[in-house]
Amino acid sequence: MLSRLASLLRHYASTILAVLFVSSVWLLTRERGVRRCEAMPICESEGLCGGDPPNCKARNDLECRSSHACARSGRCREADERCVADDAWCRRQPMCKQGGHCSFELGPPDRCVAKGQDCAASIVCKDRGSCRADGGACAANEQGCKSSALCTRDGLCTVQGAACVARSREDCKASESCSAVGRCTARNGACVVGPDDCALSQRCSKAGLCKTDRGTCVARSHADCEKSEECAVSGRCGMDRRACRPTTEVHCARSVQCKRNGRCGFDKGLCRPTRNEHCRSADICAEQGRCNAGLGQCMASSNTDCRAASICESEGRCTAERESCVAKDDRDCARTELCKKHGRCVARFGRCSVPTKVIEKASKGLAAPAAEP
Repeated sequence: MLSRLASLLRHYASTILAVLFVSSVWLLTRERGVRRCEAMPICESEGLCGGDPPNCKARNDLECRSSHACARSGRCREADERCVADDAWCRRQPMCKQGGHCSFELGPPDRCVAKGQDCAASIVCKDRGSCRADGGACAANEQGCKSSALCTRDGLCTVQGAACVARSREDCKASESCSAVGRCTARNGACVVGPDDCALSQRCSKAGLCKTDRGTCVARSHADCEKSEECAVSGRCGMDRRACRPTTEVHCARSVQCKRNGRCGFDKGLCRPTRNEHCRSADICAEQGRCNAGLGQCMASSNTDCRAASICESEGRCTAERESCVAKDDRDCARTELCKKHGRCVARFGRCSVPTKVIEKASKGLAAPAAEP
């Protein structure tokens, strides 16, 4: 009997080994398959700790709050057997302040949307008049349009669908763009430059651009240029290629820029100092020591000019260097109001400054050393 059993074992040895191998694999696989979700990484990562793989699910808020998903993306509460975000998380996101998406909506897909009064405090309400929630987004309403920056700036004051548009001339005339650049006529929902709009705008009064040409304000006469602020300030008193520009030295010589900065000569279509006399008679010489013409501007070229300028006494900048007056000597700084106030100052990087130690002593109520004469 035993010999027959031994014979059978030898005959079916390979089959028996194969069965044992398959059984071992099955047992190992089965053990792995029945492993609980709470013991798997997905529990710690996503809060899906209930059930058996592959159907892991969230069981409660506590396990969701303990997961990485809570810290990473605000999914701290359980809903529909998964961890999801809430209104508090949406309100902390930039999209809430910017676009009014402050309320959580359970999906899929889960998302932050606009509901109720979410839009009222958003930037899109203030800027674009989108102050009401509609279909999860912020859309325009009548009051929002009238109080928005779009209305003030561009005349888009009337609601149409979900947006603010310009519907009437009244919308446009009250806007900044009407007074600034002549966009006073409503057309196709926007404010544009109409036939007579430029003459009433700052483009005319400031720059002499008083005629409408294909939706743009342009210069139409020398008279308009001569009446403009740019003529008085910078000599742009002549019409040239539909713009106001200086065309003669007379235009430059009677401008504010001539008196202040010596831009009294006419050179290559611009007002510039072309002679030293232009700079020496200008405020910039007496104030900043820039008394000589060069490179299209007034420059400081001598210590004498710098020392005679008010900037030497007020700021200690008494030495000419690199076309400007700079502070090079502590003795120059000692005469300034800054030094008299703090008791000591030094010339550094072309300017007078108070040493940090002096400031620290002053803050502690200690007397600073007297300035050297």
